[in-house]
Amino acid sequence: MRTLIMEIQEEITELEEALLEAKTNTVRGVLQEAIWNRNDKIQQLRPNGFVLADVNLNDGTLLKKCLVFSTDDRMGDEAISDIQEAEDILKNDDEVYLQQQYIDGNFSGDIDTSTIDKYKLYYGTDQNDSE
Repeated sequence: MRTLIMEIQEEITELEEALLEAKTNTVRGVLQEAIWNRNDKIQQLRPNGFVLADVNLNDGTLLKKCLVFSTDDRMGDEAISDIQEAEDILKNDDEVYLQQQYIDGNFSGDIDTSTIDKYKLYYGTDQNDSE
């Protein structure tokens, strides 16, 4: 699902570039409508927002309200929006990338999953809420 969302976001970027170059109002209107339609599709694919994690490490450190990413993700990739996908990464991968909300500690980095004592996953509504 996340791959499809990222593909749609790439399409939106291309449409926005075309919108900037459009010479007529008709073309601008068609391109803007296409952008809105793709944004609607993204919202349908991600109805619950992004997954947030509260993570307790073995050393007692608590990381609250962290966006969850795979360590295979690239800069600019979207945070995970499916709890099952986040659960799979935390259980099956050697490392996970966590990005914490600034007011809750401003941590961001790779965590060895073997150092995680316990975690709680839940949905946050906006990726920007957690940055």
